[in-house]
Amino acid sequence: MRTGLPVAAFDLGAPADRLRADPDGHLLPYALADDPSACNDRLLAIPLPGRARTIIEAATYDDLMRDYYGLAAEPAEPRLPSSENAA
Repeated sequence: MRTGLPVAAFDLGAPADRLRADPDGHLLPYALADDPSACNDRLLAIPLPGRARTIIEAATYDDLMRDYYGLAAEPAEPRLPSSENAA
């Protein structure tokens, strides 16, 4: 929602509550969930802005597992099935 692009959600639960307060939020009637063609038409009818209000830089990581998840890069060891699970 920070991008200024329109956000759409079905009028159901917490996402709908959040979108009601956002000028770029578009609530879709839940009945459209059973009608993909009408849902698509409704989504295509949402006006797109000329450009986004905010440019969000994409994150880059030298090592995704280490830098983002905080996991040590360890080589995977092959696991053999235990004798209890072997058929």
